Amino acid sequence: MKKDLSNKWAFVTGSSRGIGQQIALGLAQLGCNVIIHGRNLDNTQKTLELLAQYPTKSTAVAGELDSAASVAALISEVRKIQPNIDILYNNAAISCTSTPVFEF
Repeated sequence: MKKDLSNKWAFVTGSSRGIGQQIALGLAQLGCNVIIHGRNLDNTQKTLELLAQYPTKSTAVAGELDSAASVAALISEVRKIQPNIDILYNNAAISCTSTPVFEF
């Protein structure tokens, strides 16, 4: 059974390419409005072009997710676009120094 996500809003981090891009497209296919994310707005253009084929709203935000301050700034930008997000798909990831599992 296909879900109807009409009039819902999703925010998909790391959606300028790869899995995040495909998630954004899948949500739009189901009628969901999508806010996509990339490190900079230039990176999001291809995804926005692909989303244009759907009768949904789509826009992009940009920013790093490497500090609490940059995450807070990104959240502020998203809330300016749509204060109530129905779906958050956190696809973005950062790499950091790894710790052997038994040292935790």
